[in-house]
Amino acid sequence: MPSRTWRSLPTGTDTIYNGLFFHDAENGFLLGEFGTLMRTRDGGESWEQMNIGDYQGSLFGITFLTPDKALAYGINGKLIVSRDGGETWTDIPTGTEEALYRAAVRGDEVVIVGKSGVILKSTDNAQSFARTLEPDNYSLAGVCAHAADGFVAVGEFGKILNIDPSRHE
Repeated sequence: MPSRTWRSLPTGTDTIYNGLFFHDAENGFLLGEFGTLMRTRDGGESWEQMNIGDYQGSLFGITFLTPDKALAYGINGKLIVSRDGGETWTDIPTGTEEALYRAAVRGDEVVIVGKSGVILKSTDNAQSFARTLEPDNYSLAGVCAHAADGFVAVGEFGKILNIDPSRHE
């Protein structure tokens, strides 16, 4: 098996990065502190800053629902959507000021989890979200779609939570 080596790829900034997503070997997105949302079309050799308005907070993750539709999320309840493959981004109201840490998708269902037990649920392909709270207000740091039904989230103090996006508690 051939040996591979790591090499640094310049982004043009020295910000802290929190997440990335690649569609394929060439096309990807990078996000981080100070509203950083960057795109590459050449496997990371060069990066361009995307315009997301005047937001200067942290972005923690990016999730694609389709090749054209993406959600990026972060601190202060920030949730933005692109419907054109990442070219333009617009805000989605969330009803929370809590940080949003992770998202998961299954079909038309989307679940986003965050600080202090905030859970955003959508059953209409991220057109709208209902906000609920984890009963103990424990922060939730991860979520994934469950193969059988619903979603599973994990968080503080050993919390493992089954989430049904169609139920609005």
